[in-house]
Amino acid sequence: MVLGEPEEIDGSEEEPEYESAREFEGRYREGRRNIYRDSDNRYLGGVCGGLGEYFRIDPLIIRIIFAVFTLAYGVGFLVYLLLWVVLPEARTRTEKLEMRGESINVSNIEKSIRKEYEQVKTNFGQMKNSKSFQGDRNILGRFMRGIGKVILVFFKVIGAIIGISFVLAGVAILVAIIGSLLAGHTWVINDFWENPGFSVPEILSVFMDETVALIALVALFIVVAIPVLGLIYAGVKLLFPFRANDKAIGLSSLGIWVGALVVLLIFGASEGMKYNTSARSSMTKELQMDSVKQIYLRTALSDKYENDYLEIGFGYHQDILVAEKNKDLVIMGRPDVDIIKSFGTKVEISLKKRARGVNNDVARKQADEIIYSYHVKDSVIMLDAYFELPPHIKWRDQELDIVLSLPVGTRIFLDETMQDLLQGIDNTEGYWSDDMVDKSWIMTEEGLSLFIKETE
Repeated sequence: MVLGEPEEIDGSEEEPEYESAREFEGRYREGRRNIYRDSDNRYLGGVCGGLGEYFRIDPLIIRIIFAVFTLAYGVGFLVYLLLWVVLPEARTRTEKLEMRGESINVSNIEKSIRKEYEQVKTNFGQMKNSKSFQGDRNILGRFMRGIGKVILVFFKVIGAIIGISFVLAGVAILVAIIGSLLAGHTWVINDFWENPGFSVPEILSVFMDETVALIALVALFIVVAIPVLGLIYAGVKLLFPFRANDKAIGLSSLGIWVGALVVLLIFGASEGMKYNTSARSSMTKELQMDSVKQIYLRTALSDKYENDYLEIGFGYHQDILVAEKNKDLVIMGRPDVDIIKSFGTKVEISLKKRARGVNNDVARKQADEIIYSYHVKDSVIMLDAYFELPPHIKWRDQELDIVLSLPVGTRIFLDETMQDLLQGIDNTEGYWSDDMVDKSWIMTEEGLSLFIKETE
């Protein structure tokens, strides 16, 4: 339905002027499709009619969608009002042709004039008494469009801020990821591994072969980087609106991401099979300490490593320690020390090694590869603080338990350097292992007891 003065139907509305037909044809050779409110096909503001023309679907479908969202979620009406405010009304013939995506030429303008004339002629009888309403509506329309422009500028500013934030955050995350993977730290995230001397490839080489580690690292980078690149892309589109085949870009990125994730899962399952079976290896040695009145148990604090340890924990304590030795990475572990009652009359020390492998033979071989040393001199037993693995051996959950067996009546002093090695030692005093250091103990039939008890 078209509202207006009867004299307006002769097409006297203002159109843009051009210096020549060539300029006119050059500007509008191809039809441009813009979103407007269709005043010729409306029930309220012409929003559904305009959207129908833009997307080339029946406006009735748009109206049904708005009705469903209004009844189901209550947001359909709010969205309709917002679009009513923001979208301009197609008033001139040029705007109406742009709304329908038709080329602006003499033939189409003539068809538009003829169509308007027929519509106005048909509805003229119903519009005779609506002039005052039309005037009021024009004033309201101009007011609403003014508000719409303000709202549009506001949303553009907000969009620009969000776009800048997306780009800056994405670039910062991407730089942090690359720096952390290659160097172990960046200016964004310093000391990613709490030690700038180790990079991710070096850490992965502790668990898997170098070739497998490289492929896994590339796949990991793709899995992490694609969402970050998507964030940057979204920010750029908010700042600089441009046309692109977003569907193709999205599908191709999703395919690459899924492929990289599948590679990670395959390598993860393959590496997991290498931890399939657990095996043990044990060695017991008798210590000649019959004439010793009291044994002193200490830990040798080593300073032979060039850098601080990189600690990687899988439980309540650090299970893996990585250090640099002669420019090579050394994999270490902290042993657990227990003290029990001997069934004989000799002091004995047992080294119980454990590791995992793809089968029992491989697991036992991995356990036998554990390198550990201790020293006995007079009344002192000096234990190394860590066990090591040879350079060619990967980490396969290697563990070392040191069991010291004492005959009944044997006294032992636990030096404070043993605090990190003592684990779950039974004693008659109910002390935690950490609290047993810097004290003298004696082995009894019931277990370790304080040799000199504290007096009040």
